[in-house]
Amino acid sequence: MKIYKHGTETAKFLTCSNCESYIGTVTTINNDYLCVITLQYLKKNITIAEPYNLAWSGDDITTRLDRGSKTWTPARLYSQLIIKTP
Repeated sequence: MKIYKHGTETAKFLTCSNCESYIGTVTTINNDYLCVITLQYLKKNITIAEPYNLAWSGDDITTRLDRGSKTWTPARLYSQLIIKTP
């Protein structure tokens, strides 16, 4: 797995080391680990709705973290995530 930070650096983006597919994103808000995952890579033949684009580029970091703390899935880390730059 490759791990990257982008933009505001509030989250770590996870990609497959072999195929470069986006796996998900992990962040820490108020000492809680939260994540967003791409389900299609966890199970074969899963049907997922078409993605939609949201314009969050104008959000400040406080707004972005507040939204994430309400909508992201709680996560548990089993190893440290090492930041690598592309």
